[in-house]
Amino acid sequence: GISRETAGRLQSEVRSRIRRQTSGTGRTEAAVTVEKVNGGYLVTSGNMGARSEMLPVWLEHGTKHMTARPAWQAAAQLEEGTHRRRMEEAMQTAVEGLGS
Repeated sequence: GISRETAGRLQSEVRSRIRRQTSGTGRTEAAVTVEKVNGGYLVTSGNMGARSEMLPVWLEHGTKHMTARPAWQAAAQLEEGTHRRRMEEAMQTAVEGLGS
């Protein structure tokens, strides 16, 4: 459905941004996963080990030693309009189906 498609697109965009903005083992990129939760989909950054637990937060918001390399917020903003359009189209199709 639409939620699964949006989650997949968000995961792909976040991974792409992390890949372009970092250089390393690729574990941070690979840790971005989609989980089905309570009938919906959740895109998260999974466990990469105790030392790396905060790395996604540090990348997104920066630290006093590193400028931010946002991936999550930018990806979500890019997907927002597309998701909204797909939802509106699906609702319109459903409403039109009621009139048949």
